[in-house]
Amino acid sequence: MNSFDEIVLRNEKATVGINAEGGYVTSWRVLDSQNVWKDILYTGSQLKRSGIPILFPYFGKAAKWPQHGFGRDCKWKVIEKQELLTTMELRSEDLSDETHEWYPYNFVTRIGVAIGATGDLLYSLEVNNLGKEAMPISPGLHPYWAIPHADKKNIRADGIVGFDATIIDWDQSPPDNRYDFSKEVVIHFADRKIVIRDVSDIPVIKHLVVWSQTPLRDPDYDFVCIEPIVGHNYSIDHEPVLVQPGKMWQMCLQFSAF
Repeated sequence: MNSFDEIVLRNEKATVGINAEGGYVTSWRVLDSQNVWKDILYTGSQLKRSGIPILFPYFGKAAKWPQHGFGRDCKWKVIEKQELLTTMELRSEDLSDETHEWYPYNFVTRIGVAIGATGDLLYSLEVNNLGKEAMPISPGLHPYWAIPHADKKNIRADGIVGFDATIIDWDQSPPDNRYDFSKEVVIHFADRKIVIRDVSDIPVIKHLVVWSQTPLRDPDYDFVCIEPIVGHNYSIDHEPVLVQPGKMWQMCLQFSAF
């Protein structure tokens, strides 16, 4: 990966790395019960295959626009930096002329990343519509959870109805599957479990996407993405969340690793 100026949050239970170039969470390490530091997120051969990319203003495919929007390709401004909390901001005037032409809305959006007292990773996304017309969004996150490729078939998930890692051909046909989500899921890996919770005042995450890559074709594969998203492919076109003029929309997620 290219070098960058990483912001690091830390307490006695965890460290979190952040890169304002793309608004990424680049790393999350936790101290386990044996006092060993563990990498929870995968670091790939390029930034977009690492950590937690932001999918803004939408997840997935769109009829006229690039996949996953533009948030992960933009330079975010750090507006708050504390030991346990960083806030980054992206404004519509920060977009290139080309991007603003195909997404012509006046907005300010903020990513907040914090470490909880027990090492949890707390992530918030706030979208403020500064314009005079409704603004369509359908955002999500794209976490790369570190796991050896050979262990993927043993993943278990409490709260993802229909997911069965044992019937997936992880070598030849890795998954790109969407499942319904209801507030919380617990994902069991061989040496840890990860909990994803929607702790928004009004829950906004509707789906999880399970996605990975194969060592037969790709340089990055020791991960599985379990992605909390608001809407699915083409939701930005057909059933977006509409942020009304002068209003704010918010998503708050809590990630825990044990």
